[in-house]
Amino acid sequence: MTESANFNQASQGSPEEQAGRINRSTRKKSCLTCSKLIPADAIKCRYCGTFIDEPMMSKPKPVPKNTSACLIVIIVGIASLFFLFIIAAIAIPNLLESKKAANEAAAISALRMISSSEELLVHPVNWCLRG
Repeated sequence: MTESANFNQASQGSPEEQAGRINRSTRKKSCLTCSKLIPADAIKCRYCGTFIDEPMMSKPKPVPKNTSACLIVIIVGIASLFFLFIIAAIAIPNLLESKKAANEAAAISALRMISSSEELLVHPVNWCLRG
C-alpha cells in the first residue's frame, strides 16, 4: 500500500504541474506576462524578456486592505487643509481691516476725551451753567 501511495505522489508531478502552468508532455510552462509556452527550466522568457523567478510564479503578495482607507484619510486631510487655507486667506485681511477700524475708533474716542477735558479745564464755569 505504501508503494502505491509513493507512485501516486510521483505521478502527480511538481506543484507547477499540478497548477497547470507546465505542459507535462513537453516540460514547458507558460510565462506569467506574455502567456507563451517556454521550457520549464528557463530563467528568462525569450518572447517578452522577463525573468522567470520561482517567487514570482507563486501567489502574488496580497495588497493590504487598509491602504485604501489610509489613502482616503490622506486625501481628506489635504482637502481640509486646502479649505482651511482658503478660509484663512479670506479671513486674515478682514481681521486686519477690523483691527485697523477698532484702533481708529479708539483713537477718536481718546481724542474726544482729551478735547472735552481741555474744555473743562479752560472754561469750568460754562460746564456748571449748562447742567
